[in-house]
Amino acid sequence: MKAFYKSLLLRFIRGTVAGAVATMIPLLPQAIGDITNLKQWLMSLAVAGFIGAITGAILTVDKAVRSCEK
Repeated sequence: MKAFYKSLLLRFIRGTVAGAVATMIPLLPQAIGDITNLKQWLMSLAVAGFIGAITGAILTVDKAVRSCEK
């Protein structure tokens, strides 16, 4: 069972990174003029990271459900 949980953890990490990067890419070319824009841009990146974590969680639950059916 330990390998199963490691597999789920790796799926979560991979899904989170892939989802976060895919969501962050459109935000990267923005021009940062002052500190207010920088704060707003960093908040946008944080929201994109959160969306990536949700994607990773969905992929992990999917893998867990499919693995338990076998």
